[in-house]
Amino acid sequence: MRNQKISRLLAQELRREFEGTNQLVLLDFQGVSSLNYVFAKELIGTTIIEMGENRFRQRIRLKNLDLESKRVIEKVIRDSIQAKAA
Repeated sequence: MRNQKISRLLAQELRREFEGTNQLVLLDFQGVSSLNYVFAKELIGTTIIEMGENRFRQRIRLKNLDLESKRVIEKVIRDSIQAKAA
């Protein structure tokens, strides 16, 4: 539980770095060996819910994701789109 809270707080801090800007945002995952769902949900999922899928896809670029991290992100995106639609 403590690790989840830390992951969430770190993702919130990172998200604040690009909230409110209309510039293209590049999230580079080079050197990231593991990406947990809680962090990805807070960083990516919350962003999708707040700005919408189309705007997210126009403004946010993800780079250097390994296969497992890509799977986590894809699940977060699907879950967030479904949550926004509900």
